[in-house]
Amino acid sequence: MSAHDLPLPALLAAFAVTATAGWLAGGRRRGVPAIGTGLLAVQGALHLIFSGAGPGGQSAEHHQHQYQYQQYEAAATAMDTDAGMLAAHLLAAAVCALWLARGEAACFRLAQAISTLAFAPLRLLLTAVRLPEAVRP
Repeated sequence: MSAHDLPLPALLAAFAVTATAGWLAGGRRRGVPAIGTGLLAVQGALHLIFSGAGPGGQSAEHHQHQYQYQQYEAAATAMDTDAGMLAAHLLAAAVCALWLARGEAACFRLAQAISTLAFAPLRLLLTAVRLPEAVRP
């Protein structure tokens, strides 16, 4: 969806941001508000990384012309694009947060069901077999 190719360092930085955020968020259950806030923060970081990444291998003159065109284009459609972009990011974060929270809850329910089933034979064995009583002096 970008007008230019992204250089490899920008893609590696984006991967590092998302991997770090995912690693730090893992380990415990989170609610929809926490997930949504995290998604908005990561989207903002990725937006900054990708908007700062210029196309690779082009001359300085080409960059200057492209910059001037982008400034003109940004001034012409600033209100519509900014409001639309903000609305799209908020909607995407809300939908993804709801989706991820429900998936997370389902994953934890599945893990609990598996752990319950895994130890069911052991519980049956412990209830069926009587341990000898301790010898009293």
